[in-house]
Amino acid sequence: MTSMREKIARAICTYMEAGFPTRVQMEWGELSAPARAAMFARADAVLDALMEPTSGMELAGGLKYEAMWFENDDAFTGVIFTDMGAIFRAMIQAARDGA
Repeated sequence: MTSMREKIARAICTYMEAGFPTRVQMEWGELSAPARAAMFARADAVLDALMEPTSGMELAGGLKYEAMWFENDDAFTGVIFTDMGAIFRAMIQAARDGA
């Protein structure tokens, strides 16, 4: 299983490849060790920023939690490890929406 850190690093690599077409293609499997380290450093910066949620993210997570427990939200499974994923996704979506 790919870690979230690696998923973010690969996404940054893909974005940079798409966003800077004049650069050399940056396929993940072809990156040098220093280039991969640079992608992981960028991924760490993203994860550091997400370490402290905004109040909007906390609100979105709390509302999702309440909906799952008290409003028959379809995401509710009763398996806490699965349900935390739904709350996490709600919080990340709030961040994407500018919260």
